[in-house]
Amino acid sequence: MGNKKLTFICLAIFSLFLFSLISVSALESANITVVTPIASGTLSGASAVFNCSIVAGYEGQNYTTAKIYLQSAGLTANTTETLMATVSNTTAYDFNGTLASTTVQDGSDYTFKCSLFNGTSYVNATRTGIAIDNGVPTAPTLSPADLTTVTTAGTQTFTGTVVDAETTACTYTIYRGGSPSDGTSGSGSYSGTSCTFPKAFSTSADNGVWWWTVTATDGKNSTTTNAKLNVNLVGAGSGSLLPLDVAGDGTAGASSNAWKWVIGIIVVILIIVAIFFFGRKK
Repeated sequence: MGNKKLTFICLAIFSLFLFSLISVSALESANITVVTPIASGTLSGASAVFNCSIVAGYEGQNYTTAKIYLQSAGLTANTTETLMATVSNTTAYDFNGTLASTTVQDGSDYTFKCSLFNGTSYVNATRTGIAIDNGVPTAPTLSPADLTTVTTAGTQTFTGTVVDAETTACTYTIYRGGSPSDGTSGSGSYSGTSCTFPKAFSTSADNGVWWWTVTATDGKNSTTTNAKLNVNLVGAGSGSLLPLDVAGDGTAGASSNAWKWVIGIIVVILIIVAIFFFGRKK
């Protein structure tokens, strides 16, 4: 009889243990809500505020600690889950705190994870598409330098040097004379600290002043730098071209011969006046 009673007690204890495990497992997806940041929200600065809240009815599960993680999907170097903060519950429902978003790179593809622990198991809640925004990207440094002249046909590589920690992507424009109808734009090839794009200049038909820009973005803010490239290729069989005059505003044209015309007109006027004067004397 005693053995049967002991067996029953053991089975009861084991059943309760199994039930508790099943209960904890069943609550994983409904035990916590990320309140801040909001959907597609932003975390900025050294004291970015966050809040996780236990769903009403589950506050008795003894969740007292929350660990906060950030992970980029690939736009930044922070593709490994990074522990940002560990806090204790401030009320029976809430876990509030701040984190230093400045320790990760700016980007708009982060997953924010709030991981609660009750001494036995973890319950995780996440928000995706979170932006880290710690400021405006530094303006790109361009190469070739402003007002560089190209006299040889070929493909020119344009480069904007950016600050990698502040940049997730870049775009470019390049227009002759600054007119969007004569040029192109698009996404640059971004790697490390360089944003590049190519353009071919093949014949004298490509001559002119090409206005080009590189824009660096972090998914929230952007910064643009612009420059001008003077393309002056020799036309087939036409001999050397006169260099283009490039003013500070980027206007261009063949070197002016206006002074020769002025002298010629003055000479012609003087000849006409002389003929008229001497004709009257006779």
